[in-house]
Amino acid sequence: MNRQTVQSVIGSQLGELREQLAHMTAAVQLLERTASGGRERTYLGILNHSICKAQWLMRRMDLAYLLTEEDEVRSFPQLTDLSMWFQREGEHLQGVLAGGGYTLSVHTTPGLMANVDVEQLEFLLLAMVEEGGQHSRTLSLSLEQAREGYVRLTMRTQGADVLPRGAGVVFEPNEAFSSWNIPMALRIVQLHGGSMVEEQSRQGTYTLVATLPQRIQMPTGTLASPERVWHSGGFDHALVGLSQILPTACYGGEDLE
Repeated sequence: MNRQTVQSVIGSQLGELREQLAHMTAAVQLLERTASGGRERTYLGILNHSICKAQWLMRRMDLAYLLTEEDEVRSFPQLTDLSMWFQREGEHLQGVLAGGGYTLSVHTTPGLMANVDVEQLEFLLLAMVEEGGQHSRTLSLSLEQAREGYVRLTMRTQGADVLPRGAGVVFEPNEAFSSWNIPMALRIVQLHGGSMVEEQSRQGTYTLVATLPQRIQMPTGTLASPERVWHSGGFDHALVGLSQILPTACYGGEDLE
């Protein structure tokens, strides 16, 4: 098979998987209307958790397809109040993570604007938090001005149980990783013209730092672009994006949307 045929087959399979997930989600939502006992809520939590994990996998597959497609526009930047967006997302993540036994602190420098692809930045933020949550239950997020014309997004953990690659390591495009989180986050940062660094201190603090150009004077306009195909299937995007680290108990309640 040539590349074009493979891409066509993958696209078709992703469409079928997306349809099956939609059917499963609809069925679970119907069951939620009649579930009353604790055991039933537990079963629904397991189903919801599995669906959210599958939805996150779908998002990563869709995004990977977009980020590696050579013939399509792969980034959709728009001028964004980054501080307001970051604070809103951070506060939402605080609530979601608290339900799973995590502590998240959020620090935002006000008034930061940037031309960014907000959907890709949402994935970047979730991927960084998920990566940190694999090693520690105490996390912090911060957004601040770096050098002139750049902003710095930092995820830091306390007491991280992770083997460092070295202090201040700059990720390389072809480096091998154990999960999709870091390479896809790195690709997003690179598409925005930025860089990403990993650090590990002797005290066990694990840090991911993404530095992005603000590109305030970037020309605006509209290009013909493929329709975005991913959606969360009605689930809260944070519950989907953090489904690999949150416990099943977070998915048995009624407030999943």
